[in-house]
Amino acid sequence: MMAIDPALVRKEHYKPEMATAIPPPNTWSAYPFPSTIMLYKEGQGYPAFDPVKAKIYFTKVNDKIALLIQETIAKWEMAGV
Repeated sequence: MMAIDPALVRKEHYKPEMATAIPPPNTWSAYPFPSTIMLYKEGQGYPAFDPVKAKIYFTKVNDKIALLIQETIAKWEMAGV
């Protein structure tokens, strides 16, 4: 959302206490996840609220997805699908 429309992001609505690290395998799991902010490691990955970094991330994700789609279509065409 930060990359698309930063005005919609309310940084003041988030606190570090709201984050929970994703648990190691075979410990616990919950659906839905108990926090709105998931961290891959405890204390790492809290939102930075940086519009420039958000735009770079957004662009890189879109590029990867576009490449995946192009590769998938090319493989389907090779298979005659």
